[in-house]
Amino acid sequence: MQVLQENATGRVSAPLQATNQGWQRSIKRCVDVLGSLLLIVLLSPVFLIIGVLVLALDGNPILFRRQCVGPRGKFDAFKFRTMRRDADQVLQRDPALRDAFRQNFNLKSHPRGTKLGAVLR
Repeated sequence: MQVLQENATGRVSAPLQATNQGWQRSIKRCVDVLGSLLLIVLLSPVFLIIGVLVLALDGNPILFRRQCVGPRGKFDAFKFRTMRRDADQVLQRDPALRDAFRQNFNLKSHPRGTKLGAVLR
């Protein structure tokens, strides 16, 4: 039986235990991979439709690549393009827009976005 302890802040804490050991971790990994594959297959028609819409409404490129940093280092994340191809140039040309963006890296009304992007976001 585990004993709970109350620390100086008044919070109750329990000792931590590693729950995913050995075969449990392998089963979890298999479920994760199979679930991901199933979702990719089920959602591929939706992805195809979105890709065709991006191409038809705003042209190439369909995907936007962003470099992210995770627990295992840098990796490329791909997402459907929801902004104009010249979004960075639009931001640089308008000082007021650039200042508003720098405050919280988001804009309420996005002049750089596409019509389809407004729906996808």
